[in-house]
Amino acid sequence: MRLSAALDFLHLRWQDGAYLVGDSLSVADITAAALLSPLALIPKYRTDYPWLFDRIAQIHELCGETLPPGF
Repeated sequence: MRLSAALDFLHLRWQDGAYLVGDSLSVADITAAALLSPLALIPKYRTDYPWLFDRIAQIHELCGETLPPGF
C-alpha cells in the first residue's frame, strides 16, 4: 500500500517531464530512479507502472549511465 501511494505521488510529480524538485534534474530524481530501478525485475511492476520505467530510462540517459538489469 505504501509503495503504491509513493508511486502515485511520483507519477503526479513526473508528469509532463517535470522533476521532483525544481525545474531541472536533481539528486531527488536520481535517488528515486536508483532506488526504484530494481522493480524492473518484477514483471507486475513493469506492467502496472510503465511510465515509471520510461522515466527511469530518461534519467539514466540524462546522466549518461547504462540501464540496470531488467531494462
